[in-house]
Amino acid sequence: MSDRLEVHLEHDIDEQYQYEPGEILRGCVSVYFPEPTFIKHITVQIKGEATVGWEDKSHEKFRAHETYINVIKKLIASSPNNRRQLEKGTHDFPFQYELPSNIPSSFIGKQGSVTYVVKATLQEDRGMSISPIIISEPFLVLRHMDISNEIGLLQPFHCEVSRRQFGIFCITGKVHVSLSINRRVHLPGEDIFLTVEVSNNSPRIVKALQASILMVSRFSAKHQALSHSQLVNKKRDEWEMSIGEGRRWRNVRLTIPPYVPESRLDGCDIIDISYSLDFTVEVDNAKPIRLSIPLLIGTDGIDKELQNLHPSHLQEVQDEKIQRPLMYRPTDKRENGHVRSRPPRDEEVDLPPPPRRRGSQESINSLKDIAMNDFEYDEKKFHAPLQEGETKVNPVYKHSAHERRPSWGTWVSTKTEFTKL
Repeated sequence: MSDRLEVHLEHDIDEQYQYEPGEILRGCVSVYFPEPTFIKHITVQIKGEATVGWEDKSHEKFRAHETYINVIKKLIASSPNNRRQLEKGTHDFPFQYELPSNIPSSFIGKQGSVTYVVKATLQEDRGMSISPIIISEPFLVLRHMDISNEIGLLQPFHCEVSRRQFGIFCITGKVHVSLSINRRVHLPGEDIFLTVEVSNNSPRIVKALQASILMVSRFSAKHQALSHSQLVNKKRDEWEMSIGEGRRWRNVRLTIPPYVPESRLDGCDIIDISYSLDFTVEVDNAKPIRLSIPLLIGTDGIDKELQNLHPSHLQEVQDEKIQRPLMYRPTDKRENGHVRSRPPRDEEVDLPPPPRRRGSQESINSLKDIAMNDFEYDEKKFHAPLQEGETKVNPVYKHSAHERRPSWGTWVSTKTEFTKL
């Protein structure tokens, strides 16, 4: 009887079995026998699939399934006229398989997942019926998403909103919020540069400001969809602003963690992934003011110069490079797992304007500035898998009512107008 059945994959990066669509999967099945043993067969199965499932409040179940790979190959087998006997010791049986070019990346979410696994089965040939020995070894698939064609999303983007607030004795005033980012398309590990101005001309107190990167996973089954929103990273500024006061961020960095799945999850029709940058202004005893900018997260396609360039230089470089393909090389230097952008020239505190006469319009519109240190994301939630064959694990999910899908370009609502710079 076999004492050991193992699956070994040859391609091993950073102690992880990680492959690209179209790459050849090579490995071997290793089996050890303490004594000569007759066998019926040794088979290897390579399977890739997506599954989605949840149950609503009425206990109705929703299920969906997609199969991308399901191949079985016999490495050795007996025939009715030829019983195969393997001698004592270790025996290795190599195999290889070319992965399809259109399969999606590995993903594990709240209500669904995309997984890939190699499964080996050993069936011994004995007089009595015995159960087969089965061993499984998961592996990762990382599909490249080239975003070099998203030229419009490489431009700086600006949006703003004014919201009227009511106080006692019918006193009213507006809170004005202006938000600008360097671009709307990014790679994992990059920094988003935010410039924000908030002025409070209302009778209510602004309690805090918060910029957040949200990932929305959308699962589909039986013509129904269920979305979950999770916080990827945030930067919070708890600074109270009374009437006539304001706050400014200048090129504040918000880092995209290095190990997040790409947008859309191309190749999978039952799971969709989208990202957005949400900026929230918390007002005392009133509804928060929110601005949301859709983001596109890819895996490659951004020119190295554009990737590390400060936003103040972005436009002039794009004017020169707009006619040639933008390429990103994975060999770019990284620190602590994510790309470090060139420090901005004007990330220092912008000096406030000279004092004005109390009650003047210039005094009301003057803004207090802020320059914040780099935010350190939680590496315990966003990390590379640590065990061989572990599939890509995403952070803990949080339930939210965010279920909107991103739309690119200029879009206008009754309360917020988004325009390009």
